[in-house]
Amino acid sequence: MAKTKTFADKLQKATHDYTTHCPECGESFVMVKLIRSEKSEKTEAWRFRKQFVGICKCNTEKITG
Repeated sequence: MAKTKTFADKLQKATHDYTTHCPECGESFVMVKLIRSEKSEKTEAWRFRKQFVGICKCNTEKITG
């Protein structure tokens, strides 16, 4: 038998914050794809390193600068 869902259950799920927060400033992280270029030591060719990084108000300058 199916579980009945009340309006309070739906409202609680809709208002829940699923994002992770910064321990320093308390703002939620915004995930951004950061692409850095590196020169390979073996082949002397340029490579691109892709990484997802969480950015908040306090570490924006450190990552983008």
